[in-house]
Amino acid sequence: MKRVLRLFLFTVFALMLGILIAGTVLSYRQAEFLVNPPQYNAPAHLKPNTAQDVDFISADGFTLRGWYVPPTHPTSGAAILFIHGHAGNRSQFVREAALYIEQGYGLLLFDLRNHGASDPAPTTMGLNEVLDVQAAFDFLAAQPSVDGERIALYGHSMGAATAIRAMARIPQARALVASAPYSSMERVLNDGVRTLTFGLLAFPFGSLTQTFTSNLSDANVREVRPIDDIAGIAPRPVLIMHGTADAIIPFAHSERLFAAAGEPKQFFAVDDAGHNSIYIVAPDAYAERVPPFLEAALRD
Repeated sequence: MKRVLRLFLFTVFALMLGILIAGTVLSYRQAEFLVNPPQYNAPAHLKPNTAQDVDFISADGFTLRGWYVPPTHPTSGAAILFIHGHAGNRSQFVREAALYIEQGYGLLLFDLRNHGASDPAPTTMGLNEVLDVQAAFDFLAAQPSVDGERIALYGHSMGAATAIRAMARIPQARALVASAPYSSMERVLNDGVRTLTFGLLAFPFGSLTQTFTSNLSDANVREVRPIDDIAGIAPRPVLIMHGTADAIIPFAHSERLFAAAGEPKQFFAVDDAGHNSIYIVAPDAYAERVPPFLEAALRD
């Protein structure tokens, strides 16, 4: 009987140890992917016909590259600054860009650090990327045909989290559109561990991923908490949108952010849309909600 008990305890211990080792390895690999995602250049054929190749430098010295489309509206000079998601690039917004070009907006679509054609640097999930958005905003506001007081930030996923944090730090920015944002790195990593990484426990593996990400990037990604920043955007208008079928960033993140945001604010829930498919799944609903929001926010 004692031998059977010892064998049972040893088996349980070995199983738990195996889970711990496997979970630690998976957490480290996830952190590596977050800090050093594959870097894909935007396909040249997706460049809008009226776009110019541009570059500018972040405050900490990284060259960022993008496409600038001058506004064609004869009087407003309104413009939109697009901020793509993790492992993406400026071409992520070409469908939406075509819509806003037709409406006469100026656009800046650019690659964040460590993405697309911009300089390599550790990705920090919205921490240091705020410096990229600030540099992009300054570049866009300085263009002769752009009204620097009529610029909206428009971000998706990591870009949306970054846009929220940047908006709170750029008082000149006029309005925010945040598509599929996360409320904090801690929460999104815990959610990801549970749903995407073989159902592992959020503790300790979410915390491990966060620690590994901070160590690999030499930045404390625990400070990426858009939930703490969004209230500071008011009274400037905010629109948050999220697909209900998002398997990457749960819908609840946007619900929490919307609850924390000040007025004026709007929420756009898209039934059956995944993480990257809001415009594809519901183009008509998108056209009814997002362009009117921007038009109202950026007019006199």
